[in-house]
Amino acid sequence: MNKLRNHIGLFIPILIVILLVLWPIVQGRPATREMYFTLLKAITLTASLNIVLGYTGYVSFGHIVFFGVGGYIGFYLISGQGWSLWIAMLAGGLMSAVLAFLLGTAILRLRGAYFALATIGVNEVMRALFNN
Repeated sequence: MNKLRNHIGLFIPILIVILLVLWPIVQGRPATREMYFTLLKAITLTASLNIVLGYTGYVSFGHIVFFGVGGYIGFYLISGQGWSLWIAMLAGGLMSAVLAFLLGTAILRLRGAYFALATIGVNEVMRALFNN
C-alpha cells in the first residue's frame, strides 16, 4: 500500500484521461466526442514532445511526421480500402514505427544543429511527398 501512495501522481493523469475518454460516450453528442478527441490528440503530441525535448535533450522538428504518416495511412485504409477502424489504426501505427526505425537509424547519429536540420529536412520531404 505504501508503494501505491508513492506513485499516486501517476494514477491521477491516467484517471483524468480515462474520464476524458468515457465522458463523450456517456454524453452521446458528436461535438463533444470530437472536442475530446482533439484534446486527447494534443495531450499525446505534448507527451511525445516532452520525451524528445525534455528527457533526451534533442531539438526535433520532425517527430510530428510519424504522427501524420500514421494518421494518413490509417485514413487512407479506412476511406479508400474499406478497412476496419481498428485494423487501419494498427496498420498506420506499424507503418509509422517502420518509418521511425528507418529514419532513426540514420538521423539519431547526428548531434546538435545537424540533428535539428535533418529533422527539418524530414518534415519538408514528407510535406512534398504528400502534396504530390
